[in-house]
Amino acid sequence: MDISETTICPNCRKQTLIFVDYRQGTSVCRECGRVIEDTIIDFTEEIRQFSSETGSEGKSSRLNGGFRNDKAADGGLSLKVSGSTSTVAKMAQRMGVTSEEISTVKSYKLIQQWGSLLGITLKFQRRANEEFNKLVAQKDGLQGYSVESLTAAILYIVCKKCDRPLLPKQISDVTGVSVEDINRDYKHTNQVLGNTSTYIDGCKYSSMLCQDLEANPIVSSAALKIAEKIQESGLLDGKSPRTISAVAVLIAMKLTPNSNITWKKLLEKAHVTEGTIKRGFQIVESHLQGIVPEWENRLPLEKACI
Repeated sequence: MDISETTICPNCRKQTLIFVDYRQGTSVCRECGRVIEDTIIDFTEEIRQFSSETGSEGKSSRLNGGFRNDKAADGGLSLKVSGSTSTVAKMAQRMGVTSEEISTVKSYKLIQQWGSLLGITLKFQRRANEEFNKLVAQKDGLQGYSVESLTAAILYIVCKKCDRPLLPKQISDVTGVSVEDINRDYKHTNQVLGNTSTYIDGCKYSSMLCQDLEANPIVSSAALKIAEKIQESGLLDGKSPRTISAVAVLIAMKLTPNSNITWKKLLEKAHVTEGTIKRGFQIVESHLQGIVPEWENRLPLEKACI
């Protein structure tokens, strides 16, 4: 409510009309235009009359001041709802917010939180957001699945696409979603979105494994070349890329003097059993001459034997 009142302006020292704007919280001199006050609070009462349909004819409700506060960043219109999930859902429905929109906002927050913990860059976090949007756009894409498990599955997919594949167990440790749910929702998401499985070869795994092991540059370079030769020869065709990378790193660390990698550390980071690595090595053992390159201070090939 805006009013004008007659008073003396402290600036022009004249008796003049002072224009008071309660919505903006200001009072301005009509004569010189100076803002005399800029923090006025409207304490006047506002009367709201109810219609007869509500059964409250003749009654009124008094409200102190207006409902909007222009001094607040959001106009004082922000709303916080406390109560059960069903209560929040009903409130959202009345406000015109769909369950898909609520799920999308929740997924965005989880992607940002979990993505940071998993070392996923902002570029691929945005790609994960896009994948979730595609899932929401599909009919029954979210039906019967929790937002948490779907988000974890999408992060699993994006990790493969960004050449930083992680095991479901590694994602589960961060997200709290079970490995079974991640694998189930991974299949569901790929089926709904029509994604084809992304293959990461042993060479890329070797580079990532050496990075996780904090291997020195000599071991890293040798392991990568050995992994390339193993793949070219087809000796471990049908074996997982993790097995190929583990065998390559094993050979490189055994043939490099003063290597900082141990069996225990290799097994911990490679996520491959000791028996699997040994069986893979036994297959390539007789072909070491053809797959192991020369490098400075390399030990004799006999040293690679387990």
